[in-house]
Amino acid sequence: MTPPDKEYQNFMRSMGFQAPKKQYTIRYIILWSVIAAIVSGSISVFTVLKIDEYSHKQNAIFMRVTPYATCIRNNSVGDSWEVKYKLNGRDLPSFLDAWSEKVWQGAKISTETTITELDSIDDVSTEKTVYKVTEEDLRQGFKIKQTVIITENRGQYAGNTARWEVIYTFEPAK
Repeated sequence: MTPPDKEYQNFMRSMGFQAPKKQYTIRYIILWSVIAAIVSGSISVFTVLKIDEYSHKQNAIFMRVTPYATCIRNNSVGDSWEVKYKLNGRDLPSFLDAWSEKVWQGAKISTETTITELDSIDDVSTEKTVYKVTEEDLRQGFKIKQTVIITENRGQYAGNTARWEVIYTFEPAK
């Protein structure tokens, strides 16, 4: 086991996960599977990536996810707002301040924020972000930042904008 592998195993153990009791590591099995497949000519890169992703999913941790949106500039767009959050395609309930999400190294996290200025004809804007989780992110947590700009669509202030800053904070659950 190389020092980074040992460090990762120690980290996962500190998060409450036990190393699998197998004679061979998943990397060893993947290496020999790839060699055998290359020799036989029957492997795709997609298959190797899926096997590696599966090995990381086994060492997933739960992270506390907290979204926060704040209007940092409003040039006469309105004053009645609705903010909706999505994480990996799922609507997040507005009555929760935070929720838990299972995360692993290499996972792709998708966030989507929709902000609506509520009036007779709503002004709506959506921002989507995809983020790839690193090993360091699992240890220290991470943030996904978005800027959402809403444009007034009608009336005297048509064309004016409001700028919102949205931050999704991910912290290892204790």
